Amino acid sequence: MSWSMFLPVILGGVAFGVTSVVAGVMSSRGNDAGAERVRDYGFVLLLAIGAWTLILLIVSIFNEPDDVGDMVTITLVIVVFFALLLLAFFGISMLVGAVGRRTSRGKRVTTDEL
Repeated sequence: MSWSMFLPVILGGVAFGVTSVVAGVMSSRGNDAGAERVRDYGFVLLLAIGAWTLILLIVSIFNEPDDVGDMVTITLVIVVFFALLLLAFFGISMLVGAVGRRTSRGKRVTTDEL
C-alpha cells in the first residue's frame, strides 16, 4: 500500500483540529449555535475518517494476507501492555492513598464525638 492512501487520515485529523479551534473561538465569542454547527461538521468529518480507516484495514488485509497474524499479535501485545500498565498505576495510586491516610496528621471528625 502506498503512503498516499494514508494521507486523507492525516489531513482529516488536521482538519478536525482546525474545526475544534474554530468552534472554540466561536463559542468564546458568544456564537454558541454556530459553534455547535461547526462541531457537527467536525463529527461528520470524524465519521468519514473512520470509514476511510475501515477501508484501509480491508485493503491491507487483502494486500498482505500473510501479515494478518503479525497484526493480531502486535495488537494483542499492545493491549496487554497497556492493561498491565493501567493495573500498575492503579496499584500505585492505591498504595499512595493508603500511605497518605496512615501518615496523615489530621484527626478525623466522626459523629461519635459530637
